[in-house]
Amino acid sequence: MPRPPAAQLGPASARAVEAEVRGNVLAQPFGAGTVADLALPEAFVRRVADRVIIESYNDRYRAVEDGARRETPREPARTAAHDSVRVVRGVTFGRDAQTSDERTDVPRNFGGPGAGAFSRSVVGSEASYEARRAQDVVTRRLARDGLLAASFEAARAAGAQAARDTAALTLALERAGVPTDLLAMFELRGADGFARGGCAEWIGARLRAGDPPGAVRARLAGAAFDPAPSLPGFVPTDDAGSRPPAAARLHLTRGDDWLGEGDGGSLDVARQIAALLPDVPLFIVAQSAHAATLAAHGALWQPGRRAPLTIIEEGLRVSQWAQDNARPGVLERGGGRVPAALLPRYASRRDELSAFVPGDTFAAESLGAAGFAVARSPLHFQGGNLLVVEDRARGERVLLIGEADAHRNAALGLTREQTLAALAAEVRADRCVVLPGVSYHLDYEVFVRTGPDGVPVAFVADVYAAAQALVAAGIAALERSGRVPAGAASPERLDELWAALAREHDPARGFGAHLAACFSDGSAADPGAAGLAVFLEALDLLAAANGEGERGGASARLDGHTLAMFAARRRTIADRAALRRELEQLGWRVRTLAAMPAGRRGAAVLNALNAGPRVVLPTGPTQCAAVESAAAQALEQEGFAVTRVRTAESQRRHGAVRCAVALHA
Repeated sequence: MPRPPAAQLGPASARAVEAEVRGNVLAQPFGAGTVADLALPEAFVRRVADRVIIESYNDRYRAVEDGARRETPREPARTAAHDSVRVVRGVTFGRDAQTSDERTDVPRNFGGPGAGAFSRSVVGSEASYEARRAQDVVTRRLARDGLLAASFEAARAAGAQAARDTAALTLALERAGVPTDLLAMFELRGADGFARGGCAEWIGARLRAGDPPGAVRARLAGAAFDPAPSLPGFVPTDDAGSRPPAAARLHLTRGDDWLGEGDGGSLDVARQIAALLPDVPLFIVAQSAHAATLAAHGALWQPGRRAPLTIIEEGLRVSQWAQDNARPGVLERGGGRVPAALLPRYASRRDELSAFVPGDTFAAESLGAAGFAVARSPLHFQGGNLLVVEDRARGERVLLIGEADAHRNAALGLTREQTLAALAAEVRADRCVVLPGVSYHLDYEVFVRTGPDGVPVAFVADVYAAAQALVAAGIAALERSGRVPAGAASPERLDELWAALAREHDPARGFGAHLAACFSDGSAADPGAAGLAVFLEALDLLAAANGEGERGGASARLDGHTLAMFAARRRTIADRAALRRELEQLGWRVRTLAAMPAGRRGAAVLNALNAGPRVVLPTGPTQCAAVESAAAQALEQEGFAVTRVRTAESQRRHGAVRCAVALHA
């Protein structure tokens, strides 16, 4: 790689990179404002920025040419077994499949339960001055001042005409972006207060009476938040438990294999889950364009199964990540269990903001037509950031929350305590614990399984051990291909290796497919590009952990992006240690296993799934085999049975088995 100009070298340049990325994160548009209006804690913004720095570095300097060749997809012949596959039309059946799959131009109160929730839009320049001023108040002050104070100020800004009666004021607040469904959960005790649901009416009365604003704000500060469950009787799946599932739910992004059977893509995961859980009803959401092909594949799975397969056919695109758009669980009725789903305010993507994902949002509502009990929560959450653990030893249900989900509800005007109380009410949790967002989602960093004695065992990543094993495996692959002399490199001695890799790097296209082929097992389903990307990630992680760029005068010779990348990785290592300490305070057994959570470049063994008596362990490209075997051994040493599921192609798309499969147990 060419040496950057002197002005781009050294620690000052690294600080400039960090400041620029942080500024870009905060400047992203969201609703009528930007991410800066969400009042996110500095530590969280820093973690988001660190992930951006690492990913942008990988995109610039660690790109890998993908020489994968798809097999010609073959649709299975139609058989009588097709009749065993039920097809249900979802709520978006027949709609335009080209609708954008992500939007950030939504008002702060977008979504949630209630008629017209998804028809709201940001107030534009054609609106009245009062309406635009009220929206600006909500945009700038909701997260900072809280829901009650911001609602009062928005009502003042909306003007006397809006405050003439409760209906008019409620409409004005909704148009301004106030989540009135959450506002209705407050009550203010006392003769001059209001009952639950009466806040908007009370504010209107105070405005019409001309009460001093300071006195109104002071009185509102004494209101109590009283959340209620959106789905009464809902029992969330115990993410650490061994209850047999009542249903399994997946999303498929296509009707055939991407590279071929065994690639670990969405169809391959579904195929394996169908075989692994023959007695569990299987529900698969897919677009209309893929439904017929998928039904043909499903018909081939059914002869070996005793439970039905249902395809929910949607018009809009859906992501692969069924875990994120609905919290799985059951309702206990008449001595049996009905699959149930608690839906978030809307299905969202990203962590510093909540981008609206239409296909996944409406696909979750279609579960009602397939026999699920369904309710939509007024809260934001992404399923990968919620882990429910039933601590049988202490007789309590604990909700582990990735910090992004706490912050996205603070953006609705709730305090941290109010957010935790509302989430606890939704899943009947006795305790909520917020954990640092080391990865995009918590289920990439933590896997929990309850031991025979009822004490949960929490597994967290030993990234250094994983990186060493992955680098050793990569060196062996390069030695076999003759690109590195035998014995010339090791995880502790990397100079020869870096020199060999530099010779293989083309600044225009990155590392070529011929180098990636060294990391393949020779099959079409494992072309090697993913394995090379994992190897490069492990190399950079080892370099960062070993203090690269900090020793001697090295920092003066490295460009700012590289130094910022190393510093970001070291902070991530420290964040991971902090997460482990938080878990240890719960009194659970905390164990490390070799894992490298790194999105599409990682060894994602912690994104595992408890399916009845077994742990379902994701497996990625051949490069990860040693780490996966060590993880399986660590789980088995705790007395847990392990079944492996191929997820290589899913991992290249930032997910693994828990992301892809929602079990309702």
